[in-house]
Amino acid sequence: MTTLQTQSNPCQLVVKSCLGALPQLRHINLLYDQLPAAIESIDLSSYALSSSINPDRSGVPSDCRYLFVLLCCALDFGSKYQHSELRSRSGSLTKTIQYKLAPLFKGMREKDICEKLYEINACDFAGLFIEKEALYKDDSNGLRLIELMEDRKKALNEVINFLHQFEYKTLNLIEATNFDCLRLASLLSSVSNFSDVDQYQGKTIFFFKKAQLTSAMLAAAGAPIGGREYLSGLADNGVPATLLNLKVMMVDDRTEREINERRLLPVGGGVGTEIRIATICAVDALTKLANKRNLTLCSLDIDKALWNLAPRPSRPTSAVMRPIIDTRWFF
Repeated sequence: MTTLQTQSNPCQLVVKSCLGALPQLRHINLLYDQLPAAIESIDLSSYALSSSINPDRSGVPSDCRYLFVLLCCALDFGSKYQHSELRSRSGSLTKTIQYKLAPLFKGMREKDICEKLYEINACDFAGLFIEKEALYKDDSNGLRLIELMEDRKKALNEVINFLHQFEYKTLNLIEATNFDCLRLASLLSSVSNFSDVDQYQGKTIFFFKKAQLTSAMLAAAGAPIGGREYLSGLADNGVPATLLNLKVMMVDDRTEREINERRLLPVGGGVGTEIRIATICAVDALTKLANKRNLTLCSLDIDKALWNLAPRPSRPTSAVMRPIIDTRWFF
């Protein structure tokens, strides 16, 4: 078995780096005096994290279920794809990935699946998910789906290379972490596709959203892994929308207008980075307040409860909409 090399506690890095940058934010404010009212407004019975990736419903063999979850998480396209007008051609991204990827798993071993996906070229890979005639069309944002899909193919290849040291078996990876979510997130964050790191005012800011979410999704899908209570908030774009509507987070007029006009908010030190920083800090503060009230909730619980309140197309609202933050991973 491979000797496990992990980074420092990734969740401590996330919270520490965001708290350190919080006083320097230019477009965002957190109103800590609104935290008690926010706690009262959150349905704390709605925090249980269920996996949106369902291997059983997708018909994936039981011995490949954890690989299926891991690859679906690796293929998450990020907000830039969500923002694209071409997104409507393939419907819900998560469902599309699951339904199109699942048939490849039938009657195959994990190693065979990994080798087959690794060897397929980018265009044929993209054709698994999206009609090929749509791949080379630009939308009004200047995006081509083939370019986004090529990024995802690189991400997939990177994860498969990473799994090689574990004999392409996701359970071997989980065993190497001593069945611990935190150690798994730490190990995944060493893979560039999962290394969600940004820069702000000359400082490195850690988010590690995908690494932590993958650990949590594997646990929710039944993997023998514990320790989710040590994961931090995830800074999903639905969470800051709820924080804005609860008046815990305030943005300047220009940023609010950009959010409601559904503009893509830049990271790399831009307002998108600021929103993510403030979100992590707010979730951390709400978690600490909940614990003071003897509520045994972790940051991931609070994050999920806030996400459940976020505006959605199926939930009409006149409130502040979801920020669309450019969290696409580049290679």
